[in-house]
Amino acid sequence: MATTAFSGFQVAATPTAFHLWLELPQPWRADAFRAEAERQGVLLVTGEAFIAGRELAPHPLRICIGGSKSIPNIKRGLDIITKLLVKRPDSGFNLA
Repeated sequence: MATTAFSGFQVAATPTAFHLWLELPQPWRADAFRAEAERQGVLLVTGEAFIAGRELAPHPLRICIGGSKSIPNIKRGLDIITKLLVKRPDSGFNLA
């Protein structure tokens, strides 16, 4: 279900796993994407949580689809993430 939702984007997944890694398109940064998804009700984990030591964190996000209790909730979350992937990040500056 998740790999289908992210068709056209770079995804690393194992068919039997409850999670996948999603590479974010430019110009998204993982922390900004995570924050925007959280504002819309979707909790994600950045690659930084999985780095030992002081290595630079990768920009993929870990998306767990095993934490929800219902298929409609999973579909809603995947839909929110997919819409964000094609949206440009908000810079926080109003240039108008």
